Amino acid sequence: ADTVVIVILETDVARTAVNFSEHRFVDPSDDEPSLRRKIKERVFMTLVQCALKKLSQSKNRKQELEKQRIILRAKLRNLNHQALGLEPLTQSMAQGENSPEQLKEKLDEIENKLKESVTNIATLDQFLEIIGSVMADPEAYIRVENSSIQLTRMNLISSLKDEDPGEEIIYTTFKRNDEKDAIGRLLKVPYTELLL
Repeated sequence: ADTVVIVILETDVARTAVNFSEHRFVDPSDDEPSLRRKIKERVFMTLVQCALKKLSQSKNRKQELEKQRIILRAKLRNLNHQALGLEPLTQSMAQGENSPEQLKEKLDEIENKLKESVTNIATLDQFLEIIGSVMADPEAYIRVENSSIQLTRMNLISSLKDEDPGEEIIYTTFKRNDEKDAIGRLLKVPYTELLL
């Protein structure tokens, strides 16, 4: 009897590969408690950076408002001077976006915002209040998520069709609102395997 072999060819399916390049070893420690302390310090310093950035943004916002105030005052002064000698020509301008009334409204709005920004960061207590608000709500600035992924020997995300299910990699993702996510994993490495 002849043997018949049936071969089924599947077209290539897009697979996701995971790249482990450009990794760094961070905070080597002798034991787990000291490692956990170092991780907490790293998270704390990240929150300090977020607080400093928030203070810097407040100062930059104030400087931007001051620039807008100077421009609006100059426009309003220019418009008033034009009205003295060229009143008939400025009648149509008075109904546009740059009418004296609208410029005054914008100027008043900026003045109010400037007053608020000055009272927000005028004293050391108010600086500390901004820093305290960041420290009191750390999840608004940094989130920690534990995840896992199943990878084949070729570093492809394994699927149900794979004969070899691969290995489960457990990792932690540190998410910051203003930066790329950082992904880390705790490793236990014998001293003899370290390159010193």
